[in-house]
Amino acid sequence: MTPTEEQKGSSSKKPGITLLSNVPAEVNYHDLNPEGSLVIGSVLKILEKQQDETICALHFCTASVLIEEVLQRGRSYQGFLRGGDTLKVNFTLTLEPTLKVFPDQQNMENLPGLNVSDRFRAEVVSSLPLGSNRRYKEHSIRFYEKIH
Repeated sequence: MTPTEEQKGSSSKKPGITLLSNVPAEVNYHDLNPEGSLVIGSVLKILEKQQDETICALHFCTASVLIEEVLQRGRSYQGFLRGGDTLKVNFTLTLEPTLKVFPDQQNMENLPGLNVSDRFRAEVVSSLPLGSNRRYKEHSIRFYEKIH
């Protein structure tokens, strides 16, 4: 029995995720954070290293990023992120190649690193810092896929 077009579409649709573009994701984003957005972005500027006790004091972690397109939004997403926005984003595994930063972590995702003008597909999670009375959200990216 051949599935109908409606059945084909429903089998690939993921609950809780609104698909905003027909750009196929090559990375498995089935666990999209409810507060997250799957985006196509590019690095505009790499910002200074942080002055703290984290890995980001030794490696570049923060960048100004242009959101080129929002592909999906998590089911609880309540933000206003849209294509054309520029965000300050923290890359939790740094902007450098992960095997360079974490050479002993062979089980870690092998991210290639990002430089200015590099394009990527990633999930941006926006959240208010814990214990903060800030009115704006911080944006972070853990995993990304470099694209051309």
